[in-house]
Amino acid sequence: MRLSSLQLRQFRNFRSFGLEPSEGVTLIRGANGAGKTSLLEAISFVALLKSFRSTRSQEMIHFKSEAFNLRATILNGRAEGDDVSLGFGRGERRVEINGARIVRFKDYYGIFRAVVFSPRDMELLFREPAMRRDWLDRILLQVDPGAHDLFLRYQKTLKGKGALLKQPPDPQRLKVLEAWDKKFVEFGAEIGRRRSRLVTSLAAHVADTLPRLLPEAGDAALSYRHDLEDAGEDFSNAEAALRFKLEELREQELERGRALTGPHLHDWAVTGSSGEVRRYFSRGQIRQLMLALVIAEKRYIAECTGEHPVLLLDDIFSELDPGKVDIAAHELSGGGQVIVTTCQGDLPPSLAARPHCVIDL
Repeated sequence: MRLSSLQLRQFRNFRSFGLEPSEGVTLIRGANGAGKTSLLEAISFVALLKSFRSTRSQEMIHFKSEAFNLRATILNGRAEGDDVSLGFGRGERRVEINGARIVRFKDYYGIFRAVVFSPRDMELLFREPAMRRDWLDRILLQVDPGAHDLFLRYQKTLKGKGALLKQPPDPQRLKVLEAWDKKFVEFGAEIGRRRSRLVTSLAAHVADTLPRLLPEAGDAALSYRHDLEDAGEDFSNAEAALRFKLEELREQELERGRALTGPHLHDWAVTGSSGEVRRYFSRGQIRQLMLALVIAEKRYIAECTGEHPVLLLDDIFSELDPGKVDIAAHELSGGGQVIVTTCQGDLPPSLAARPHCVIDL
């Protein structure tokens, strides 16, 4: 899978711009503010219909414009590839594949897959758990578009249950709550199961890569965090464990008026012998760890789909020591299209050895 071409209209600081990346490695070089990150954002948006920089599509619209448009040609297993056209703006949300309008996002996910590493990812371990859950869910959507409906059903159930818990005490409330909890268990257990198994797979890849990127990491490992003690290592007993937890917390939920268990509260962490590594790793070590997570994400998607996702790397080498740059570049150079940004300089040798091109902004 690779991006053959991309046309941007009224996107961020670009009124109009065309991009034809190399089938191997593309280096996008330019000064700060030239739009390098915006190009990666546009490519990522084609994959996920959301930005890795903003939660509101309006923020991506060029000043004084009403909407932005992206047109991309994707080469994948189909001989002729796919043409994608996206239009997002004030009152507009248009998604088309080969001229056909797509109404449900689940019918779009998987047409193009991309993995992003940007300086913002350096904060992932330190920010609120919702961001880390979103990272897992983003991966799941790329390998299983049907997960989109599962997430929507759970959010609808969570919202309905929350509204009921906030109502004044009523004899009928417990019966209605039991009906909500039945759906809550069904959808919540499945989300927890999928996330847990994803983290297990990612952890194996991190364990393989991290010793080369960061030998001093020792026994640092990725794990899924939740409150379902009896769910089982593979979450095979998640339904029963979640039902038990709901019964245990019933009075507290009624008193506080909100759901106190479920995948909307789960998290993941990287821990070592001294606890969570975010508490004692240096900034450089965190960067190496995040690179290991990105490589794990890329490999996992390739395993599940049989195609390498496009790897988008935003200024990742600027803060690495020269020796670390060579190691990181070697780990990132395996299969699939790679698009890298930098303010100055050239590609590391491992990436430059592949077919490549340079785009100066």
